[in-house]
Amino acid sequence: KRTEADNNFFAEDKQKIDASIEKNLKELQTVAQSGDFSNLDTVKDDLAASVYKKSLIYGTDSFSGQNLEQLMREKETLEQIQKNNTNIIYSMTSGLVSYELDGYEEALKPENIKELKLSGIQEIINAASSKDKEEEKREGVKVVDNFEWYIAAVIPKGILNEESIGKTIRVRFKDLENIVVKGTVKHFDIGDDKNSLVVIRTTEQINGFQHIRVANVDIISKQAEGLIVPTKSIVERDGLKGIYIERSGMARFVPLKILMENEKEAMVQNLSKEDKGYNSKNFVLKAYDRVITTVNKVKQDQMLPGAF
Repeated sequence: KRTEADNNFFAEDKQKIDASIEKNLKELQTVAQSGDFSNLDTVKDDLAASVYKKSLIYGTDSFSGQNLEQLMREKETLEQIQKNNTNIIYSMTSGLVSYELDGYEEALKPENIKELKLSGIQEIINAASSKDKEEEKREGVKVVDNFEWYIAAVIPKGILNEESIGKTIRVRFKDLENIVVKGTVKHFDIGDDKNSLVVIRTTEQINGFQHIRVANVDIISKQAEGLIVPTKSIVERDGLKGIYIERSGMARFVPLKILMENEKEAMVQNLSKEDKGYNSKNFVLKAYDRVITTVNKVKQDQMLPGAF
């Protein structure tokens, strides 16, 4: 209907016919006023022909009118067919309906998690990552529980083990803006000499996760918070590792726990009550403290140049 109103493909014909009808009416008026009725039948016939042509375009018997009626009848027929062939199914749990199938739905369903092996997952990763597999399309429907999904990851040997089952770890999706989700280890396969398999259950959401089959991830098995200091600032004093900081114009030694380090930087924490060497009178490291890196030139409680 909207197309007929907005894009009238008979517009020029309608204008010509309206002009012809108007011309015929003027001729009819001229005949009536003149009193000479010799051309009356001709004028009447021309007017009748123009009116008939107009009915073919405007009326229900017109091309557009017939097509519109036909479409309305087809619409009613299709609606009836849909009504008669629709089965309403109420799900017992909430979920997401996906129409993208890749053939691994049976092998990778939750019921099979405990049977997964490293070799099988590696084969699936290689096959699912191939260009031919990405272009392959299958018809069908699958339902994804939107509160619970799983990540099967190949990890280097020795990072996790069977005792890690039940442990909470984190997974970073490197190709999805480094989004991190928290999950629980549900299955572990010792694998081969180089790699192992870990399966993680998570209930945290990533937008569009039901479309992802293969992802580039980091498995974060341990997480710690601390302060970053230059590695060269770390010294050992009285059997304790720590650093010198500037506090009130003097060099003060702060004993620390070294969490991790490389050639340039180290992540450290202040000692807690459970740590060897802890003393409530110890100085503690705070964010933005001035760390002394020229450790071979300072001593404990030394007045620093420029201090007041």
